[in-house]
Amino acid sequence: MAAKKNSKKVQKHKKPTLRQPKNTPVAPEKVEGESKRPVVATRGRLIGIPSVTPAQRASKLRAAMNKINEKHKGNVVVPADEASSNSYLRRPCGIMQIDIDTGGGMPAQSFVTIGGPDNSGKSTLMYCYFAMHQRLYGEDSYIALANSEGNIDYLQARRCGWVVPVPWDYIKAKQQERAARGAPLLTQEEIAELRRSVGTNTVVEASTMEDILDVVEELLATNTYGIVGIDSYEGLSPKAELALDSLDDHAQQALRANNITRFFQHYGPIKRDPSHFTTLMMTTQVRSNRKKSELPGPIAKYAKDWSDDASSWALKHWRSIHLKVYSGGKIYEGPKASQRVVGKDVNWDVSKGKEGAHDGVKGSTPYYYDPRCFDTLRSVIVSGFRYGVIVEQDGFLTFMNNGEPDAYLYRIPGPDMFIQALREEPESEWQLRAAILASANVSGIYR
Repeated sequence: MAAKKNSKKVQKHKKPTLRQPKNTPVAPEKVEGESKRPVVATRGRLIGIPSVTPAQRASKLRAAMNKINEKHKGNVVVPADEASSNSYLRRPCGIMQIDIDTGGGMPAQSFVTIGGPDNSGKSTLMYCYFAMHQRLYGEDSYIALANSEGNIDYLQARRCGWVVPVPWDYIKAKQQERAARGAPLLTQEEIAELRRSVGTNTVVEASTMEDILDVVEELLATNTYGIVGIDSYEGLSPKAELALDSLDDHAQQALRANNITRFFQHYGPIKRDPSHFTTLMMTTQVRSNRKKSELPGPIAKYAKDWSDDASSWALKHWRSIHLKVYSGGKIYEGPKASQRVVGKDVNWDVSKGKEGAHDGVKGSTPYYYDPRCFDTLRSVIVSGFRYGVIVEQDGFLTFMNNGEPDAYLYRIPGPDMFIQALREEPESEWQLRAAILASANVSGIYR
């Protein structure tokens, strides 16, 4: 019997049909004779973007900017590469590591503060900035100081290198004091040196906070000064406080903050002027650390006597750099049996750093009570060793200028002779400073 045929039909698998997704560009059918060209899928235009060319859009923007500038009678809207930015120019203090930690020095066209407790060196450090500005610009240096706490300490300023002329009243009083002691009088050469000045040095002698800030604002608006200093914020006394009849009366505590806020509202347009290169510098006081008295004795001795500066919010908001300084350990010299204190260490802390500086950078440098003051040239040698720009071999120091031994500062016998060589050739000092900044990846432009 013949085998039954399998009645089931074999299912043939059909080739699946590819579906075209929605909104997918479909290649046009090829037309005979048409040149071959690639098919580019065009991206859908975003909603809200006008259908204009980049050139048309740029032309429309230029017309709008011109209209805005005409309305405001000045260039209030400019391309980014034409905006005012002069902070690349720095104001050094001469203490090499501080200049490194502040991005080459305090920036021009900016507001900066130097804070710290009593006798920490705030005013002295400000004098150092003045001194270096004179060294850089000579007779073209313009410096102004509003000392709200009293008169300038002329002798201290000169010890720091700020060549400011000493008033005749001081010289006459000094002559009388010497005559009373039977000591030799100042010679004509000594008097001429005390009267000598470098550049233009201006002193603001207004008494009230409002008057001082008004004068400072007018000086800043001249766009002439390299540095304008205010020493200090806490010494600024509002008129209302000076008018009190009794020390028991209390003026409104917000007066100082309101005055400084209005001052900075006026300072903003001055600062944004493209021709403005002035560094506005102010010293501030820190608060005493009240919590220290509440700590146990073994812990309290390690706590600081101060906490933070008491300046207003406006001050904190506007400043680019806040350099906090405070006293460290004492410096002794002489034989061990008869050592004497000749100075102290001054510590610093960049508690706010913008425009080339960084927060939280700390350091220390010696300060001497004798004419050495801040030994800025020795600080150059210390930083030179730290950043590999100065090398020592067999007791001789050599400045490696761009990787090669410098022709002048070559195999100098010891730091003291090296400092003497820097004094005799100031141009070599500036070359050495520039090399140290470059090795520390800091771009310090001084002129």
